[in-house]
Amino acid sequence: MKHVTLTLRELIPIGCILVLVVIAWTLDSLLTPMIKSTDLNIMATIVAKDMDPTLYPRDNLFASNELYRLYTPLYRWIVAQVWRLSGSFEIGLALLVPPVLGAFLVGMFMLFWRVIRHNWVALGLTVACAYYHKLMMGAEVWGVGGSAEMMSRTLFMPVFPFIILIFLNMLEKPNWRQGALTGLALGLAANLHPVSGFHLLVLLLMWFLLIHGHRLKNWPILPAMGLAALVGAWPVVWNFLINSGQPVSSAVTFDSFSQIVAERYPIYFFPQSFSWSWLGLKLTRPLLDILAWLYPVLILGGGAIYIWQRHHRPGLAKWVWLVGGIITLTYAYMMALFNTSLIFGIVGVYLIYRLWHDPLSRLEDWLLIFMGVVVFYSFVGYYWLTLIWRQFEVWSLTSLLVEYARAARFVYLPVYLLAGLALTAWIKKLQGTFPALKTIHFSWVSNSLAVFLLALILFGPLAPLVADYLPLPARNLLDPMSWQVQPVSRPVDTELYAWVQQNTNRNVLFYGCFGPETMTYFRRQTQRSITHNWKDLSFLVHHRATLVTAYQRYRELEAACKTFNGTISAAHAIDADYILSSSQDAAAFASQACFVNEKYAVFALNPKGCVSNR
Repeated sequence: MKHVTLTLRELIPIGCILVLVVIAWTLDSLLTPMIKSTDLNIMATIVAKDMDPTLYPRDNLFASNELYRLYTPLYRWIVAQVWRLSGSFEIGLALLVPPVLGAFLVGMFMLFWRVIRHNWVALGLTVACAYYHKLMMGAEVWGVGGSAEMMSRTLFMPVFPFIILIFLNMLEKPNWRQGALTGLALGLAANLHPVSGFHLLVLLLMWFLLIHGHRLKNWPILPAMGLAALVGAWPVVWNFLINSGQPVSSAVTFDSFSQIVAERYPIYFFPQSFSWSWLGLKLTRPLLDILAWLYPVLILGGGAIYIWQRHHRPGLAKWVWLVGGIITLTYAYMMALFNTSLIFGIVGVYLIYRLWHDPLSRLEDWLLIFMGVVVFYSFVGYYWLTLIWRQFEVWSLTSLLVEYARAARFVYLPVYLLAGLALTAWIKKLQGTFPALKTIHFSWVSNSLAVFLLALILFGPLAPLVADYLPLPARNLLDPMSWQVQPVSRPVDTELYAWVQQNTNRNVLFYGCFGPETMTYFRRQTQRSITHNWKDLSFLVHHRATLVTAYQRYRELEAACKTFNGTISAAHAIDADYILSSSQDAAAFASQACFVNEKYAVFALNPKGCVSNR
């Protein structure tokens, strides 16, 4: 590819716009610090335990660190440092937004610009793809966003575009040194989120093999890349190895174990349906089974026809190739749960456009191949792996399987890059038709106007009008109300947390009759132990010797919550100190409560521990 560099004149407005985007997300994180994610609140509890090992001495999960001590240690260390620096978990996550989002934006702009060579298209797609796409197969995400999304998988994203840049260089000029460098960078990044690192390594190896595997001299690159990745990721590899070989009690059957795993991770195990909200349609089984088997048949059959006819009948081969691209794009759209329709639509129209005009370039071919690799690996492979796991009762596949669908997130890479190539091609077509557009495009006036308009949209009076239509947290900073910092929890919750912290000691145990969201927040905010929580079972999936008994205990405690007397009996049986119940459900017994507000009621099993808030 021809070497071209951006001038300072071009970089200044681009840099200003990226800075505005970072400022917008950072301000939003500081002004609305509430963390609603139960995953992040679980992580906050883990980090709090790391910082003070005496916390949660009687908790169901956090009494010791045995179940999570090797879980993303680098991410936990980073969060602990910013927590100590800021004095608050929420503000600490907000401090991560500028470096994490900034690095991601710079990396993605470099990647887009390298591929499409158009400043403003690259910049627009960079800003768009930074948005946190929450809905994908496997409950996976794409992008960065603000502090409310600052999970370990989010911290992997700033490294991702730089890994792809190195890998693209290797695709153009294959050599084992570039392969080793790619693998090492990927392995080191895996310490932030091991699942993303593992999946990306497999996808890149498959991608390289399909493009350059026909030459034996390129095969040494594969082990070089894999071994380098293993070296970089070794601190987290050990966790998977020791868990995969854990013994299973003979009293635990695979049938009971698999049913619990599938219940705890309903979206991770080949989803029962994909919803299409626009038309109210659902793809359900057995249609999903047919789709999982149909894709490899179509792609392998089409690939055979393409290889056979590309020299004899190139016109037919071109049709077969692009029809295969449309089929692959359709599967990718389904994996994105039919979200981000615009970006998929642009790519679909572009493929049809190229079918009638020019043949696809080598890079476009490569991107279609990678999209097919992601679809095959994360959709078809996931389906087959699930069948093997269930049919042959392969216990050791459980840890891999519950995280397998997360690979679907990487389908956005070829989709965004192909969309960039599409927009660039159409803009050049317009510039050829209207030469004046080219002059305006490169003028200082248009650059300055773009920066000014974005600043006005993000921080001016226009913000309320466009906030629902931009992938950015726009707010009118000229309005004093916009500067008010929102509380980290709702008032009704804050009242409970304050009472618990002031009137109970840290060694008490709470029996909670609420769902996982409420109990996760309660444990984190009060720093008190709880008896059970649905979210805690996710850690036990990787420790299958204890999952079934823990699940049975959880169901028994939940069943006891159906009546107040049953709750009292169960709480006494497990030596709990307090019961946390709904004030509406316990209205008949409100006079016995130590604490009551419009949502919660707290009862002490030992009357001496009751300090009323009334």
